[in-house]
Amino acid sequence: MRFALIRPLIAALLLTAGTFSAAQDLRTLPVRELQRLFLACDRQASPMLMSAADAAACSHAYEALLKRGFDGDFKRLLAWWQGERESSLAAAAPML
Repeated sequence: MRFALIRPLIAALLLTAGTFSAAQDLRTLPVRELQRLFLACDRQASPMLMSAADAAACSHAYEALLKRGFDGDFKRLLAWWQGERESSLAAAAPML
């Protein structure tokens, strides 16, 4: 089932960043990794409902990205996300 994908993704990103421990969490993840995680959450949540645990993990990632990546400016985050989404949709569109 796809619900369980987000938590392992968070753990993998934290391990890749070399920051996984009980004391360190999303606050120490590089912003680019937070962006990747946020986009993965978006892709996961778009076609279906997420489990409560995955939704909570994505919410934490969103909060960390908003605060650290966009200085708390929701409009900037929204503009970035819309641009990323348009780019990914354009890349996925078949060539005519």
